[in-house]
Amino acid sequence: MSRERLTIDLTVARDYLAVDDERRRERHEQAVLLFALFRAGEVELAIAPQGHRLDAEGDLAEQLRAMLVDEGVEEAPQLAYVSEVTYPAENLYPGQCVDGFADAWDDIVATWRSHGGKPPKLADRFYVETHVLERRDVFLTDDRPLLVMCRRLREEHGAAIEAMSPSDYLARRSLDRPGGEPNA
Repeated sequence: MSRERLTIDLTVARDYLAVDDERRRERHEQAVLLFALFRAGEVELAIAPQGHRLDAEGDLAEQLRAMLVDEGVEEAPQLAYVSEVTYPAENLYPGQCVDGFADAWDDIVATWRSHGGKPPKLADRFYVETHVLERRDVFLTDDRPLLVMCRRLREEHGAAIEAMSPSDYLARRSLDRPGGEPNA
């Protein structure tokens, strides 16, 4: 199996950090398995810089930055949008965005139904658009409305995105291996 290029959002990073949260223990264990695959060189992990900068504040933001550095998780290039979380840096290129993506996102938000939860926010769009721009393989999140958004972007607007929860991804990896070998 070739090394898949995975994009994670804050839910995955938060689950990795949330050791003491009993309600998240299973998701924490799945995140630990995912990071073990990363450390073993079986997958690549990246995160959208503008997404996590908008999503995490205070102590969580500090923990996240430290974890990304300590684990060696790559920050994908920034999208070329002016925002309070876009910084002049080596990973900011003019024109770095997906044509029509913002319009597709806004179209779906405008028709969002309440049974899907609250519609995803700008930070979520930055995660997904970065993933699509970079042509990464799988977008991982445990945010149900964001999974719905990704499905709708693919079905209604032809966005090249495969999105799933870390547990679904790990289960798929296990099924793809001969004899259902362990994930890590």
